[in-house]
Parts: sequence; structure tokens; C-alpha cells
Amino acid sequence: MATAVVPGLNQTDFYRYSRIEDTMRMGRARGETLFWLQSNVSGIPAKVIQPFTLRIIKLLRGERNTVLTHQLLLLVTGVARALLGVGTIPRVLFMWGVESIQGASARVDDVAKNVIGQDALDYVEWKTGRRTEGIGAAVNGLLTKMVTGPLGGNLGGLLGRLLLERVGFDPMLEQRGLPQPDSYIKWAIRFYLWSGPLQALIRFVLRSMYKYTSEQRALVEMELIERRRLAEEMGKGVEQDILS
Repeated sequence: MATAVVPGLNQTDFYRYSRIEDTMRMGRARGETLFWLQSNVSGIPAKVIQPFTLRIIKLLRGERNTVLTHQLLLLVTGVARALLGVGTIPRVLFMWGVESIQGASARVDDVAKNVIGQDALDYVEWKTGRRTEGIGAAVNGLLTKMVTGPLGGNLGGLLGRLLLERVGFDPMLEQRGLPQPDSYIKWAIRFYLWSGPLQALIRFVLRSMYKYTSEQRALVEMELIERRRLAEEMGKGVEQDILS
């Protein structure tokens, strides 16, 4: 979301624009150095938590609670990070801690989302009698291309240009490697910090509409197992009749 509306804004640029280098008194250190440190430090908890993801989902009482908890965590920690800012060393360390927690939570969320996706496929088969994995993958790929491909990219770029013109963004300065005006830098930092909580809020509302209970899942899975068993037996019977 941030990179669609703010051209070229990524974590490396964020460190460069936010003047963290000056605050941390790291001499000639560049944004790339801080990004390297952040990416290596914040990824450790996610790797440690990986073997315990299923246990955590169980403690949270299911996949629905897991995905909602993750978005709520992103919302709360993202707002705290945005309000606190990144102007001092303790604030930078706090931001790294927040990103570490978010990364670990995202690892559990990924597993829960995959389970929910499989539940959706089972539910469609239970209702219609048809397997729709291929259709689902094709539709998902199409939507992804529409959002991130040429069409989505052009729409995002158009929106971005309209907004950036109002805050002083100069593409010629970007091409020459010169710094952007302070008005753009302040806006870009704020958008970078607030885009995460905004996305989390939207996703929390959307995912709260998911009402598939564990009782429904058990019923669907039990009936699908029986249907597949009967279909397999019928297939074998037809094959034997043809051979005889």
C-alpha cells in the first residue's frame, strides 16, 4: 500500500528520510546498513516461533481468533509506533521490537490463513459437490495481477502522483539522486508509519465476518469423507463392470 502511493518508498528509504542515521550518530552509515540490521534482528523471533505455530493456534482457540488477534496486534503496535516516532535511539529500538513481534505473529497468521483457505475449498465442495482448487488459484492470480500488475500499478501510480504533487514531490530530484523537499519527507514518513495500522484495521473488519465454526468444519469434513468413500466405491464398481 505504501509503495503504491509513495513511489520508491521502502524500508531503506524510510531510514534515509527519517534522519535516523544522524540521531544514532553512526557517522557515514547509510540507510542500507540500518535496514540490514533491522531485517536480521527482527526476523529472529519468527524463526524461533515456527515450530510452535499449531500450538499457538490451539491456545487462541482456532484459526479465526488467530487471524483476528494478528490484525489487532498489528493495529495496536502500529499505532504505538506511529505515535512514538523514530527520532531517538530508544524509539528506533522500540520500532525494531515492534517489527519483531509483528513478524512472529505473521508466521502464525500465515498458517491460520492457509487452514482457512482449505476450509473454504472443503465448504464449496460440500455445498456444490465440485472441487474448485484450480478455479480458486486462477481467480486469486487474476486479482493479484489486477492489483499489483499494470492496471493496479497504473491506478496506484496515478493516485500517488495526485497526492505527491500536493506535498512537493519532485521526480526530477529523485532521478538525480537529490533529496526531496521537507514537506514530502514528512508526509512520506507519516504515511509509511500509518499505512500499516490502517491496513490492519480494514483486514480486522473484513476477517471478523468469517463465521466458520469448528462444529461446522467437523460436520463438513465428516460428510466429505463419506462422500469420497462412496464415490471411490462407485468408481471401482463401474470399472469392474467394464472389465467384465
